[in-house]
Amino acid sequence: MKTAKKFDLIEVICTSLKNNSFETIFNVPGYGGSEVVNNLAQEQKIKTFINLNEEAAFSISYGVSSNGKRSALLIKSQGFAKAMNAITSSLSTEIVSANLVFVFDDTEGKSSDNILPTKKIIRSAEIPFFTLGSDPCREIASAIQKSENLKLPVAIIVDCKKLKKHFSCKIQKIPQKKNKIPYFSERLACPILTKYQRQNLKFKLAGSKKREIAPKVADIRSSLPEKLLVEFKKYEKFFDVFKKHRPSIIAGDAGTSALFAFSPYYCIDSCTYMGGGPGMAIGAMLAGYKDAICITGDFSFFAAGILGFNEALSHNFPLKLIIFNNGKAHATGGQDLSPELIDSFCRSHKNSIIRLKLSSEVEKNIERELLKFLKKDKLSILILEV
Repeated sequence: MKTAKKFDLIEVICTSLKNNSFETIFNVPGYGGSEVVNNLAQEQKIKTFINLNEEAAFSISYGVSSNGKRSALLIKSQGFAKAMNAITSSLSTEIVSANLVFVFDDTEGKSSDNILPTKKIIRSAEIPFFTLGSDPCREIASAIQKSENLKLPVAIIVDCKKLKKHFSCKIQKIPQKKNKIPYFSERLACPILTKYQRQNLKFKLAGSKKREIAPKVADIRSSLPEKLLVEFKKYEKFFDVFKKHRPSIIAGDAGTSALFAFSPYYCIDSCTYMGGGPGMAIGAMLAGYKDAICITGDFSFFAAGILGFNEALSHNFPLKLIIFNNGKAHATGGQDLSPELIDSFCRSHKNSIIRLKLSSEVEKNIERELLKFLKKDKLSILILEV
C-alpha cells in the first residue's frame, strides 16, 4: 500500500480505479461522474466512454466485467433509477471481474431537477452498496473485493457536496480474483432458471457460501409449451448451421433467442434483460473477445436493444447483430410489432444488412451468408425473417 496522502474525492476515485487495473470506464454526463471521467480522459491511462443512456451503459460495463476485465459506470442517482431494469436483471447472473457503479448523489440539488432518496432506491434494487465516508480509499477497495467475491456488481454512493473535500488515506491495490468465466446457467436470466438464481442471490446477499445446483435440461425442446416450441422450430434450420461456426461469445436477449443456450444447441452464452444483448456483446468485445456477437428478437431490439445499438454507432464499435424478425413479441404472448419499425431500420442501415428468409433458404445458402456476416470487421446486421 502507498503512504498516506491528501486527495480530494475525485482524485481518490480516479487513483483507485487506475491502481486497481480498471480498463474501461463509462459515464452518462452528469455532475460528479463527468468530473471524474474528464480527469481520467486527460491522463489516457484508462479507456473512457461518454454514453447516451444509463441502461445501455450499464450493459456494456457489465459485459466487460462478465468477460474478465474490471469495469465501472459513473452515473447520477437519476441515472441509477433509469438503469434499474438492467441492474436488477444482472443480479440473476454472475461476473468474472469487479463491476462498480458509482452513483453521484446531488444531495443539495445544485445540478439536478430533483433530489432523490438515493440510498432507499439502491437498497430496493438489492445491489450490494457502499457509501463513501471518512475513508473512501478503503471503501472503494472493499467494494472491489465484494464484487469479485460475490460475482455481483456493487454500487458506491458518492455525496456530490464532498467532491472537493480532502481525505488523508492510502490508495489500496486489490489483486484481481481469478474467477473463471462461468457456465451459461450462471450467466442467463431465463424463466427456466429463475427460482434457482433467486435462491443463490439470497445466499450471496446473506453472506452464505451455500449454493443451489442448476436444474438440468436434457433437451430444451421437451420443456417448451407447444406455442413456444412451434416458434423455436422456425429457427432450428439456422442454428443447425450456426452451431458449427459459433463465435467465442454470444450475447442473447430475453425471449426465444435465450432458449438456444440449452441442449442441444449451446449457442447463447449470456442474457440479461429484454434489450440487453447488444450492450453485453459490446462489453465482451471491449474485454478482448473481438468475435463476440449478439442474437436478439425484433421486439427486444426495438424495446431497448436499440439503445445499445446507438452506442455502437456513437463509438464506432464493430457490433455484429443477428435479429429474429417474426413481427411479434412471442416471449410475452405474441403481441404484434409494427413492420414499419424493421423496414425503416433496414432502410437506414441498408449497407450493413443481410436479410435471410429462413422458410425458403437451404442450409448451403444460410451457411454462405452466415460466414460472410461473421467475417466482417465493421458494424453488421443479419436479419432472419420467418
